[in-house]
Amino acid sequence: PDPEADRGEHLFTYALLPHAGDHALGRVAEEAHDLNQPLRLARGGGGTARDPLLRLDGAGVHITAVKRAEDADLLVVRLMEVHGATAPVRLGSTAPIAGAWSGDLLEHPGSELPLTDGAVALTLPPWALRTVLLRVQR
Repeated sequence: PDPEADRGEHLFTYALLPHAGDHALGRVAEEAHDLNQPLRLARGGGGTARDPLLRLDGAGVHITAVKRAEDADLLVVRLMEVHGATAPVRLGSTAPIAGAWSGDLLEHPGSELPLTDGAVALTLPPWALRTVLLRVQR
């Protein structure tokens, strides 16, 4: 451990979120995500706002990371189910998807995932982490 850890000035943000029902109905995970990772506007080279690269349709699943693969021309997308429930979800892109595969944490492609209307349909079990590898056309 770092002997200098937790020294000096720190800034914290706290929020209270009264809600009806359980954490899933109260959208606690989504609100916590929005608090800790606020939306940032990215501007393209022409100074115009860009559409997001990825779309995620379905409740209870977050994209936790997006990066280029280390050893292949693929986009690595890590997904997490946050409500403790089985969650069907569709992962799409504003760029055409040429192929999709399940992957492991070392970014090795596994089974090919079928594309339907340009998106990948997945069902994540409770609390699951999934890596999806996408080949997007530029």
